Amino acid sequence: MLTSHISCVFLGESAEDFAQWGVGGNPPTVEGVVFFNAFQDFVEVEQIVLGQPMIFDPSNLESDFQAVFAINVTDVQKFGSAFGKMMNSLDFDEGSFELHDAVLGAEEGVTHYWVVRANNLADFLDGRSEFINSGAAGQFGGDASGSFEFVFGFGSRTIKNYN
Repeated sequence: MLTSHISCVFLGESAEDFAQWGVGGNPPTVEGVVFFNAFQDFVEVEQIVLGQPMIFDPSNLESDFQAVFAINVTDVQKFGSAFGKMMNSLDFDEGSFELHDAVLGAEEGVTHYWVVRANNLADFLDGRSEFINSGAAGQFGGDASGSFEFVFGFGSRTIKNYN
């Protein structure tokens, strides 16, 4: 039996941006349809996480790849200030950084999710290198030092969206 985690993020001022999630039917490829049907028949969902967008760009909802970093924020003011400063210093060509409050279903010790969206894994890796080389990562690390801890992370591609 397969198991899966599903992040379902749709609260806040941007709820209307999520209104069309999951209404498009099966994936557009034969492989996608086969995988979707297997998912429906054999996957038991163990956890649904509900998060509320705090910093969010709805224009990137169609991005196919996301890296999700579950974090425990211990000093909200310091972390928020550093995250906002970092966001203002970046110029995203493709993709986005998002910050979501963990509302329901989060694993122990997780207060927020830092989500990085990109068109695909290659764009994510290119953007990651650009972020690190720009100095923004180091600046954020210094500004946010001691205000959060990394709990876990994963990368994923969207298979099916649910409203």
